[in-house]
Amino acid sequence: MTPREVRALLEELATRIDDAAIVAGIRVVGGAALSILDHDRRSPSATARVQHWLDGRATT
Repeated sequence: MTPREVRALLEELATRIDDAAIVAGIRVVGGAALSILDHDRRSPSATARVQHWLDGRATT
């Protein structure tokens, strides 16, 4: 997958998590593995966490 495809996949995953009202986070491990983590309801949405992670990456 290209970095752009990975970004699109993560954004779609985060959106679906939020739409399903699942309180979870996404951890990217080594850029190859994903795990869904339970988080406190006061934490940012999955979409916000993924976007924060993506903003810190140099993907195109």
